[in-house]
Amino acid sequence: MSDDLPALRLSVLGPVRGWLAGTELDLGPPQQRATLAVLLVRAKRPVPVGDIVDVLWGQDAPPSAANVIHRHVGMLRRLFEPGLSNRAEGQRLVRGSAGYRLRVGVDDVDLSRFRHLRETAREADGAGGPEETVKRLAEALSLWQGPVAAGIPLTARSHRVFTALDREYLTTVREAAETALRHGVPQHVVPVLERCAARYPVDERVHADLALALAATGHQAEALDVCRIVRTRLAEELGVTPGPELRAAHARVLEGGGPARVVARPREDTSATAPPGRALTRRPHERQEQEQEPLRGSDDQLPSASASFVCRSGETALLLALADDTRSRHRTSAVGVLCGPAGIGKTALAVEVAHRLRERFPDGRFHVALRGFDTSGPPLTPVEGMRRLLHALGAPVSQLPEDTEDVDAHTGLYRSLTAGRRILLVLDDAHDAAQVRPLLPAAAGSLTLVTSRRQLSSLVTEEAARRVVLAPLAPAESRAFLRGRIRSEGLGVGPQAVEELVARCAGSPGALSLATGRDLVCRDLVPSQDVRTDRSALSPAGGPEAVHGAADRPPHALTPSYRALGTGAARLFRLLALYRGTEIDAEVAASLCGVEPRGARVLLDELADLHLVTEETMGRFTLPASERRYAATVVREEESAPARGEAVRRLLVHLLATARAVSRTLERPGSPPRPGTEPALDVFPDAGAAWRWYLAERRGLVEAVRQATREPAFPAWQFVEALEPMWHRAGHWSAWSAAAQEASEAARRAGDLPGVARTRHSLGRVHALLGRQEEALTALREALDLFTVCGDLCGAARVHRDLAVRDDEQGRHEGSLRHACSARELYARAGDRRGEAHASYEVGRAHERLGAVDEAMSCYDRSARLNRELDDPLGEATAWDALGDVHRRQNYGDQARACYERASALLTEHDPAAARHVDTKLGLPG
Repeated sequence: MSDDLPALRLSVLGPVRGWLAGTELDLGPPQQRATLAVLLVRAKRPVPVGDIVDVLWGQDAPPSAANVIHRHVGMLRRLFEPGLSNRAEGQRLVRGSAGYRLRVGVDDVDLSRFRHLRETAREADGAGGPEETVKRLAEALSLWQGPVAAGIPLTARSHRVFTALDREYLTTVREAAETALRHGVPQHVVPVLERCAARYPVDERVHADLALALAATGHQAEALDVCRIVRTRLAEELGVTPGPELRAAHARVLEGGGPARVVARPREDTSATAPPGRALTRRPHERQEQEQEPLRGSDDQLPSASASFVCRSGETALLLALADDTRSRHRTSAVGVLCGPAGIGKTALAVEVAHRLRERFPDGRFHVALRGFDTSGPPLTPVEGMRRLLHALGAPVSQLPEDTEDVDAHTGLYRSLTAGRRILLVLDDAHDAAQVRPLLPAAAGSLTLVTSRRQLSSLVTEEAARRVVLAPLAPAESRAFLRGRIRSEGLGVGPQAVEELVARCAGSPGALSLATGRDLVCRDLVPSQDVRTDRSALSPAGGPEAVHGAADRPPHALTPSYRALGTGAARLFRLLALYRGTEIDAEVAASLCGVEPRGARVLLDELADLHLVTEETMGRFTLPASERRYAATVVREEESAPARGEAVRRLLVHLLATARAVSRTLERPGSPPRPGTEPALDVFPDAGAAWRWYLAERRGLVEAVRQATREPAFPAWQFVEALEPMWHRAGHWSAWSAAAQEASEAARRAGDLPGVARTRHSLGRVHALLGRQEEALTALREALDLFTVCGDLCGAARVHRDLAVRDDEQGRHEGSLRHACSARELYARAGDRRGEAHASYEVGRAHERLGAVDEAMSCYDRSARLNRELDDPLGEATAWDALGDVHRRQNYGDQARACYERASALLTEHDPAAARHVDTKLGLPG
């Protein structure tokens, strides 16, 4: 890099900022700052465009994501090197085959400076002693001016690229504090700990270290204030009491840690009676509520509330509000329907709410298990349910109707006994609305809570019931649930095991209960003489899959829901296990079952009614993990191998056609499909809709390629060819590489030379994007040979075009010209005029690189003419823009302006952003 460039200084440890020659730069809008922040975090290393796209948009990247990144980079280049022309690369922000890279020194970026100081501090531990180490760590930490990359969009700021830096900061603070306290030099870390404590107001270890450091420097009162403030904050914000580390620090401060007394941070208690980590401690009033036993009598038959119930605050509030309605409108009773899949916690919530409300219903609190989906016996009939309630209401056996099937007689008696009484009724595990409706009390002011796996829509429409759909627990709720179960069962499960179970159980209280109910033992248990810590202790069987099995629902949990389905819905449910995508729509379901989409939608609605699938957005469903595992079991048991194979083939045909439709929609107007491919369906209204489909299904599409490679009669390479434009646009190069490799091997096994040629070509392209230059060249040359053997002129021409681009990027302009000319000749021989138009443009670009201006202009003119004849306005505009650039560099201003005006006129309708870019050149000379 030239020494003539003005000094550039950049900052990411706090707000993203930059200074050029001492003057602060305006780094542009937040998204552009986020692009710079990613480059700064990876300073000196190349950053693929796909990585930047992932940080800025995640899975919601727009089709234009890569182009937006290129524009941001161009703007940053010109900020860092004023006077740089639009197309020049410059010296500070360069692009290679592996991505963009910032060329900066250690002292030019605060993050690099921070890491350098931290490493020199560690080296000084042996040379300059611990005090020097602490001083350098404090100097490194002083570079942090706030949360990393402050000011960029929150979605980008929460990416692991930046959150990992926050953890790096916290680890360094703790390292500095521990070294200072251990060696008696706490004065150097007090400012550091004060700043860190302000950033992490409930981090007990940071506050404990701050209190100890203040006490050791003679500020005992301030140290006690720190302990008091954080104790209050923990109680008010988290509802917990201080853990052992903060309590021990408080005790040390009380002992009198003055300046003459070194106060070391207390070690964690690792005895067998004190498990690592901490459990949340209930506040006193919450503990009293939990321990209080309800009074029981003939009119109070609620089951006991769960000791490990996790408060679903939103759902609970809705049900309590429903109870308030019974107070305000005494003319009718209220009904609440709690629905959701097996094991989601419907009964626990209903019973918890019933206990909270029992004082409001003095005339009786009753619970009836309707056994709607119980495998131990058939569901209760309405008469059986009423007879149980009549017994509970005090009706003697002699007064009960003799005919046990007389619904009207039982209903009359039931209504007469409940008339004028405000009762609370929990009808648990209802099979359908017909089972529930006769049991609803008619008395005004009563409340009925119904739980069911079905949505019971007719109760909502005909009885004005309020439906509450239970979703999986949030991760924080799952952790709290597990800790409660662990304490009540006396298990010693460590934090890492808790996190594994939280992830595995996917928010299902039933799965979490099952996991702890098996006396689960994990590898990070507190050491104990009675507990083995190897994985064989995880289940009675001692198998390696025990920790996964512990988190699964019991095998019968979903069986009642499955058996309640009609024949068509049951078949669809089990066939859904064959689809690996994220979202399911009517078309996917129809392809699996071999029915029309309208009929498939009806079947999906039936599955959704039983919560076997979840309708995330209108018409798009997901299959939860536990349901997928169950479906995978029943599809193997109930569908023959040929039937499964036919379903997979129908699915692959549908996905391939849809993928082609996406590629077709994303292509520029007027471009025909590649020779040798089937025409695409016209199913997407615009590029945005097509792109959203790809983002939602991209993981399933990769799996579809794998499935296709296992189907001898299905050409998996066609999937790769259809998906290649999407992978390229999104930067999903690893998925592209893996899929192309598998498809290539499948084509080779099948003796499909055209398929091998196309997949080797695809591999060559993605290898180049991944920086694997030798592998790229080998694959491209092999593809060229195979296309030649197959007589595929257009295929060979496309490879020549890629080789031309490769040579151009590496400065081999003669080679680029040679390949571009070969491509143009092959396209002409094949009669592919569109390919010839594109290749003519590339020949012109190669001539321009070599200084052959007249030849370049002739080729651009030919490209413009061909594209005009083919009615391709974007291709024609590209050629006119290139001609304008040549004229401008030759100082032919009038000719250049005429070319730019023609390009702008063509682009205005089809690509307004590109038109605006061309318009900026009309000012000339630039």
